[in-house]
Amino acid sequence: MKTPKVRPLNTNEKVVIIIDSTGLKVYGEKEWCHHKHGGQMLRRVWRKLHIGVDSTGHIHSSELTTLHESDDSQLRGLLNEVEGRIVKIIGDGGYHANPIHDYFLENYHDIIPKIIIPPNKTIGVSSLECPAVRDSLLITIKEKG
Repeated sequence: MKTPKVRPLNTNEKVVIIIDSTGLKVYGEKEWCHHKHGGQMLRRVWRKLHIGVDSTGHIHSSELTTLHESDDSQLRGLLNEVEGRIVKIIGDGGYHANPIHDYFLENYHDIIPKIIIPPNKTIGVSSLECPAVRDSLLITIKEKG
């Protein structure tokens, strides 16, 4: 199988970044020996791959962690690795946390309406008169779905 060529990115290029994570089951030679020769079951090792891609599938950033690392703890690093100008951020609910909203306010205040990270269904808007980043996201979701 051919390895896809990664095109160099222009740092002025506008990037829509999509972030997510997945669990990986890691096998080593011990698992292979167990499969071939039998014996005591071994404990498998799991890792979590956090990844940031654009709409074309180009990988901009990645981080491999243990299962004990939360998604939102990896978001800053994933976004900091992106070359180009981020114009939209899309992620799942695992990236929705209050410290992240402060980070967005400090670093991505100009694209806050274009940050699409769905919150927990039980979260409500705190104040419509002075909406914080989290509240702005909730209001946008309520208006646009």
